[in-house]
This record gives sequence, structure tokens and C-alpha cells, in this order.
Amino acid sequence: MSSKTWTTVTDVHEFLNQRGNKRVRDAHSLKGRILHWPYCEHCGLIALKNEVTRRALKAPCVVWE
Repeated sequence: MSSKTWTTVTDVHEFLNQRGNKRVRDAHSLKGRILHWPYCEHCGLIALKNEVTRRALKAPCVVWE
């Protein structure tokens, strides 16, 4: 078994800039379902019935890979 060490991330934005790719889509794709709640198939945003979720649904869909 190989030993792996954990890295503590203090600046998430900088870590993702170094390690990941950012994809920005125009709109969320609410085609998936968790129980009866629709969710975005790309970023995982669950469409709850509150003001915070409504604002997030109006914003672009951002995925870090």
C-alpha cells in the first residue's frame, strides 16, 4: 500500500487555479431529481424553494474539475 499525505488548503481559489479546470455554462440544467427536488446535472445545485437558491439559479453554472 502506498502512503498518501493530506494537504491542508487555506486558499481554495488558488488551489483550484493550480489543480483544476473551471467550466462556466450559461444556465443550470435541472434535469436530475433527488426525491422530488430538481437538481443541476453539472454542478449539483438543488432547486429549493428559497431566495438564496433562486439567486443561485439565475447565476451561471460554474463547475471546477
